[in-house]
Amino acid sequence: MKFYFRLPLITILICILSSACTEQVETLNLTTDKKTPTNINKLPTTLSTPPASIENEISSNSCSNDAIFIADLTIPDFSQITSNTIINKSWELQNTGTCDWGTGYSVAFKEGNAMTTKLQHGLYPALAGSNATIEIQMKTPELPGDYVGFWLLYDPEGNAFGPQLYIKISVTAD
Repeated sequence: MKFYFRLPLITILICILSSACTEQVETLNLTTDKKTPTNINKLPTTLSTPPASIENEISSNSCSNDAIFIADLTIPDFSQITSNTIINKSWELQNTGTCDWGTGYSVAFKEGNAMTTKLQHGLYPALAGSNATIEIQMKTPELPGDYVGFWLLYDPEGNAFGPQLYIKISVTAD
């Protein structure tokens, strides 16, 4: 007998809950008024430009230049090479800055023995975070002895950055 009382009660409860879960949608009819308001405040048509000092600060701080030395790819330090020999010195670097190296970036001779007549070379393009190879063709000096040449990286504005690169060799007689 208890079962017969529960069944109608459960049925009524299900009906109440299901009717509470239905969604009623109202539709609104909107009409547009074709009148344009007459009291609109007009915005200025020209915008003020920031002071030059702020503009320069923004453009100069947009990215940073830096690099780390990875490896001597050719001509290890203190290599013995005969005089008047053409060599290709290669270094591997990683661009650890946030600027991509492109047009205007260079590697230039700083001091010591250049062993080349071309003292500035374009820096191979390298995206920030990628590696780059720098290769410079040189000619060993005529006289035997120890020689070293130092090179630096430069951004398009002429600012040096990154590590100082060098070549150290011992030149021997023919």
